[in-house]
Amino acid sequence: MSEQIKTSATGTVMPATPLTSLPAGKCQVTIDKLCEDGLVRVIYPDGLVKHHGVTTGLVSAIDELAVKVVSVLRNRYGVRGDINIIIRPAELAPGVIELEIV
Repeated sequence: MSEQIKTSATGTVMPATPLTSLPAGKCQVTIDKLCEDGLVRVIYPDGLVKHHGVTTGLVSAIDELAVKVVSVLRNRYGVRGDINIIIRPAELAPGVIELEIV
């Protein structure tokens, strides 16, 4: 039994078929903490905890993380429509990214 796989932008191998799906509407992703090793711990809507590497110390670090979050939403949850970021922290710090799936 062979399962088709694809690679996400973060280099993580994920099944080609989404593991679960998210309905249209608002959802939240939590930036839980900034780890000492330079990774950012993120908690997704179904409880998935994922560590993302970002270039810390740069103004664009939160933008870099937002791109990775959207990539996970597309690859893991099968979101195919638009994903709008409604609220996000001004800088890379613990907080909430609120998104709307259209």
